Amino acid sequence: MSLVLEGIKVLDSSQYGTGPYATLLLGFLGAEVIKLEAPSGDPMRVLSTYHKGISYPYVLLNVNKKCITLNLKKDKGKDIFRELIKHVDILVENFLPGTMEKWGLTYEGLTEINPRIIYASISGFGRGSRYEKTPAYDPIIQAVGGAMASTGFPGNPPIRCPAAYADFGAATHFAMAIMGALYYREKTGQGQRVEIAMRDTILYFPLGIHNVYHESAKVEKEIGNRMVGVAPYNVYQARDGYIYILGLTDAQANEVMKVIGREDFITPDKYGSPYTRWRNREEIDTMIGAWTQSRTKQEIYDEMALRDVPCSPVLDVEEVWNDEDLIQRGMIAEIDQPGIGKVKVLNSPIKLPSPVGPIKPAPLLGQHNQEIYETLLGLTPNETYELKEASVI
Repeated sequence: MSLVLEGIKVLDSSQYGTGPYATLLLGFLGAEVIKLEAPSGDPMRVLSTYHKGISYPYVLLNVNKKCITLNLKKDKGKDIFRELIKHVDILVENFLPGTMEKWGLTYEGLTEINPRIIYASISGFGRGSRYEKTPAYDPIIQAVGGAMASTGFPGNPPIRCPAAYADFGAATHFAMAIMGALYYREKTGQGQRVEIAMRDTILYFPLGIHNVYHESAKVEKEIGNRMVGVAPYNVYQARDGYIYILGLTDAQANEVMKVIGREDFITPDKYGSPYTRWRNREEIDTMIGAWTQSRTKQEIYDEMALRDVPCSPVLDVEEVWNDEDLIQRGMIAEIDQPGIGKVKVLNSPIKLPSPVGPIKPAPLLGQHNQEIYETLLGLTPNETYELKEASVI
């Protein structure tokens, strides 16, 4: 059985997180991803760099890819880029809107070269936005997305989520949009332009906060680990760390009280509805917290899980990388990465019956210049050497 995207070539000129994660997913599905970097490299390469110019974040996002270098500010570099477009199915870029146009690499011009090309762009705010020229990184999008204002605890500033959910949430939308364009091309034979704005995608994420606003016209601030209108719904101290427990439904909420031995609290005036539970949330959290503090995370989980109560220990990254369940599911693999040595990486989160080969290390800068330029474009070794001498590659 062949891979879903076997035979599809992706020219990935994106950098940092959003574009590279989207193309990582396409690569997991079998696409050949050719990562195009400036001769100076993707800035992600030097984020906590190891001794051979390759950082762990870069490795995590760029396994299974090939890497070529090309200077798109030089005329010769633009000419070569246009030649590459003839041989690929998808172009991915995440420059500020207008950058590709400034270089003369417009959608209209590239589709004349390859009418089947899918020209996929992702940016912070999107073409035509009043903020389109604003550089957008994950915390910037978190800040304008509506959720950050509700993070943190009363009396303290909002808190950025250290997990880059704005980057990777947008990247997942991006990959889905590209897949949709591929499906459309299969039906019609036509390529098209795909555009994703990070801010547009993040608007869906704070669903609970939207709910409160549209029901009550109230803007919630600094709600910590709670969800407005729901109790119990919080992080509680265990003997060896923290655990998240929530009772989203009446049945789940009742089971929490039964587990901690407080059936007496399950009364209509205190615990009979979401409204009464939310009104008494402080007392509920105090009772649950007193019970959890004398038990380990695992003991709490085991007791709650027996009663179908949603809960989970709060794991740190070391615990995640050593989680037996993730290892058993094949989500964690080890590779021999040039520049680093043996290192653990994450496997594909997409599970399909098609075969998946071993993960290949992330490429060194320009590692596949000779293969791509000489095999795909037909350049001679002498021509490749001249491009390097002219700082085109």
